[in-house]
Amino acid sequence: MATITANLEATVNNQPTVSAVCEGDNAVLNINAIGGTGYTWTYPDGSTKIGKIQNLANITPTMAGIYNVVVQANSCTTAPQQVALKVKTKPVIDAISAQTACNGVVKTINFTGTASREYTSATTFTEINTVYSWTNDNPAIGLAASGTGNISFTPANTGNTSIIANIVVTAQGANGCNTTVTNFSITVNPDTKISLSSAVGTNAQEKCINEAITDIRYLISDGTATVTGLPIGLTGSFNAGVFTISGTATETGNFTYTVNATGNCLAATASGTIKINPNIEIALSSAITTAAQNVNINTAITNITYSLTNGATNATVTGLPAGVTGNFSAGKFTISGSPTVSGTYTYTVTGIGVCGNATLSGKITVNANAAIDLTSVAGTNSQSLCVSTPLVNVDYSITNGTNATITGLPAGVFGTYTMGNFKITGTPSVDGTFNYTITVTGPGAPATATGTIIVTPNTTIALTSATGTQQQAICVNNSIANITYAATNATNVTVTGLPTGITGAYSNGVFTISGTATVTGTFNYTVTANGSCTNVTSNGSITVNEFPSVNISSSTEQTSISKGDILTLTASGGTTYIWTGPEILTNNNSASINIRPKQTATYTVKATNASGCTTELSITVTVIEDRKLIPNNIITPNGDDKNDYWTIKNIDYYPNNKISVYDRAGRRVFFATSYQN
Repeated sequence: MATITANLEATVNNQPTVSAVCEGDNAVLNINAIGGTGYTWTYPDGSTKIGKIQNLANITPTMAGIYNVVVQANSCTTAPQQVALKVKTKPVIDAISAQTACNGVVKTINFTGTASREYTSATTFTEINTVYSWTNDNPAIGLAASGTGNISFTPANTGNTSIIANIVVTAQGANGCNTTVTNFSITVNPDTKISLSSAVGTNAQEKCINEAITDIRYLISDGTATVTGLPIGLTGSFNAGVFTISGTATETGNFTYTVNATGNCLAATASGTIKINPNIEIALSSAITTAAQNVNINTAITNITYSLTNGATNATVTGLPAGVTGNFSAGKFTISGSPTVSGTYTYTVTGIGVCGNATLSGKITVNANAAIDLTSVAGTNSQSLCVSTPLVNVDYSITNGTNATITGLPAGVFGTYTMGNFKITGTPSVDGTFNYTITVTGPGAPATATGTIIVTPNTTIALTSATGTQQQAICVNNSIANITYAATNATNVTVTGLPTGITGAYSNGVFTISGTATVTGTFNYTVTANGSCTNVTSNGSITVNEFPSVNISSSTEQTSISKGDILTLTASGGTTYIWTGPEILTNNNSASINIRPKQTATYTVKATNASGCTTELSITVTVIEDRKLIPNNIITPNGDDKNDYWTIKNIDYYPNNKISVYDRAGRRVFFATSYQN
């Protein structure tokens, strides 16, 4: 409690001293005055109080200011005396929560709060710097036992458990007005630690895929843990300070894992390696077709190779045919050789290694070679026959074959494969020597058989002279047009039925009929070509016709006429006629012609009969120069085209004539030369 005293005499002429109190404290205002009988106080807020002593309780900043007191003495009042009351507030420290720190990591704690103030009135104040001081009940954390100002230190805790210290902080502002904060703590945590607790070497394991690892355990102090870098199938779990890695890896490779131990302070890590080896693998490295081969007996197979990886140390094979073996070298297994027995062999290659065994299978089919044998009568595979003559069937038996084909057969002959038999049948339609080959195909090597078919051509005969020469019609004693035939594969050619005078001759494959027929008639002849296979014939006919017997007659039954007269000549004995000679007045292609020769002339007729034979006959007509002129004794020149002109018959045959006409008196009435009617 503060007491403020002012000593006054009867006459008060001094002021009371200024005094300061802490906020929340109590104060007593007191004044001493000699002779004073009454006291009146005026407070800073204007209120008045009576009494020498004024008790101020629970001082607040609003109570700061000037307090005036008036003293009454002997009915006199002194001048007001002042007492200045200063109120000092206490500094306020902001709450400080429990603190944590880590070993070796600088820790700083800054104190904050509201500074102390000294109020001279309810609204007027001066701030006073706050001074912090603190004490530490556990210097083992690395902090001094006491100090001032903010805290900054390097915590120390090398153990495995936390260290706790209680800190008391005192804030000092205006003199005597202090505030303290107690029981805030600093916990210094140790670094997180990790150490392998399972057997040495468990953190560097090598396992096969799908094989459980040996559990790997780590002791974790002051923290928990996680892990990265594990293969699929392995996991880590934390329980009661122990981190355990366990499981069965389902992927291969080299894995470096890291266990991350984390706690309140510095984290710790531990690494290890886990190598997961794949199971041994085997793969066909030669062409895919090599693992399913078809080969012929005693023929080398195409090498079959397998690559073995992932730690293969050896390989074996079972199921191979005799003559075929397997060999392992440097991760490669090779199957090779020539099978000496036929059949289907399913083999199995087994790879042996650190991580299990692996197998692959394949198949080798060893085919027996095909075979073909003649089963028909001996010699049927070497036949000679004529064209168009059926072949004696040739039969073969076939073993280890699936098909057979043939080449070299003549047209008309065929080969057929049926159920292990091959048959050659047919009738050759062409000649020649035919060397045939039968090829048998099957799973194994092919087989062949050969034979010969000699086809002798048939004899042929063909007309080679002009078409129609084999059907001739000629006149007796005339030569025929030569008739020729080509004869092939013939040893001789003969003819029958020819007329007398016509003969046939064969030379160098050509048969010729020629000559002059001396008898008439129709002669049907036959040409026969003789050969080793067949005889062939060709027929024809030759008709030999007679000549016509021709006769010429005249209309006067005479062969002489007067110059200028007309004579009719008639031929007989033919069917058509052609006349030649001068002054033919009618058509010369008829049997009869009219002639009027100017002089003696010969007339010839060609008479042709129905057979086309022609006979010529001539007749000479004698012309008599007897001037047989006959004048017309009538003339009527009236224009009616009847007797309009005077005509003299036969005058035209006397071109150098002279004509004189006399009347009855003997007088010449007309004269003309070269008169032409």
